[in-house]
Amino acid sequence: NNLEGLIHNGSLESEQSQFRAHGEEIVKSGDRHYEFRDGVFTSCRCPDPEAQEPWQIRASDVDVEVEGYGTARNTTVDFLGVPVVWFPWMLYPIKTQRQTGFLFPELSLGSRNGFEVGLPFFWAAGQQVNATLTPRWMSKRGFKADSEFEYVYGEHSSGRVFGAYAYDQYIDPDTPEDPFSRNRWNVLGDQDASGPGGLRFQSDFRFVSDNEYPIDFDELRNHVADRFLQSVGFAGRDLGA
Repeated sequence: NNLEGLIHNGSLESEQSQFRAHGEEIVKSGDRHYEFRDGVFTSCRCPDPEAQEPWQIRASDVDVEVEGYGTARNTTVDFLGVPVVWFPWMLYPIKTQRQTGFLFPELSLGSRNGFEVGLPFFWAAGQQVNATLTPRWMSKRGFKADSEFEYVYGEHSSGRVFGAYAYDQYIDPDTPEDPFSRNRWNVLGDQDASGPGGLRFQSDFRFVSDNEYPIDFDELRNHVADRFLQSVGFAGRDLGA
């Protein structure tokens, strides 16, 4: 009657999302308040339930308030069963709606850029607009700023625009090896819009500051072998059955 209870070796699954949780001990101490001991959390739904989860989060103690915030202690992030990141303490939002805030940091290490770290910031700019702003630092090249905007309007129209700028300290500008400026940038995106009278407009565009950009940065790595970057636009409508 008081909406409280305790379960040993229990699991919870959301009917509205992919979220799953397991705990050696789960305590429900209020309408929207839960406590987990030795908890495991993931949103993966593998085809084979016996297979290893691609990723999951483990924590010794978790306190969750739905539509509020959760705190976790002694937390590890596991990929294919291997712990790769450990946090002594975490605070994160437990919201059913989009929430403005910082996302998980991005870390990488490579020969072209050196050690790289980025801190994405998600901005719920409106009901129809998402924005993700990511300042990042590369040990060889310096600072770089990424921004991505996603939007929808109407029942059938949507689009995405990504832009980036870096003042590249690694290159020697205007030399035979690097015949371009240290100011390096790219803009790419795609749109699919429905207009009046059954018209449909589509575009898929990519623009970069120099030929070496797809090699040095991640956004266009799948176009490294292309002889040129192609941008296309389309407009049309159905004329009948």
